[in-house]
Amino acid sequence: MDNSPFLSLTLTDPVETAEVMFDPQPMPRSSLVAFLLSLCLPGTGQIYCSKTSRGLWISAVFVPAMALTIYLTLRLGGPEGEESAFFWGILVRITLFLYVFAFLDAFFTAREMTAGTDAFIAESPRVAAILNLLTRGFGYFYLGQRRLGFVVFFGLMFFQAPIAKTPMGALGH
Repeated sequence: MDNSPFLSLTLTDPVETAEVMFDPQPMPRSSLVAFLLSLCLPGTGQIYCSKTSRGLWISAVFVPAMALTIYLTLRLGGPEGEESAFFWGILVRITLFLYVFAFLDAFFTAREMTAGTDAFIAESPRVAAILNLLTRGFGYFYLGQRRLGFVVFFGLMFFQAPIAKTPMGALGH
């Protein structure tokens, strides 16, 4: 009988571990250039790092959010200011999160590409984190964990509803 560890069914034989058949190929990208490009216009650093789809999506969300934020900022001093304040607050949060996310993601993506480790990351945990910050658990959907995404989505909806209906004065007393 052959004593090959691949054909043996006994537990006492040594188990071979799988080896990587290829070495990661680094794609040198300057993390400083990626950072500065995304600092100027979010999404351009990702495009520089050959993450074109991610960069275009970031730009496609950031540019309108920034334009609406500026528009609502100008309206805050006018007679419709109170009506605009709620939406302005949401847009400022989205715009700020996307801006910070874009330049940090571009910086770390460039470092991963230069090290050759980017090819082994299927879904970016940074994208999942920003989705979770901006939405109720959509980052889990991005990572392919739908069940957890539904739990977080409906769980936050269930727990946030009573808090949203509570008068602000009642929370402090």
